[in-house]
Amino acid sequence: MKVALTLGKLVLTLDCTLLILWGR
Repeated sequence: MKVALTLGKLVLTLDCTLLILWGR
């Protein structure tokens, strides 16, 4: 369960980063 939570957080962080980069 911890692994899935960490993976989910990582994906969310990457998604946010991509959105910010694409926004510019």
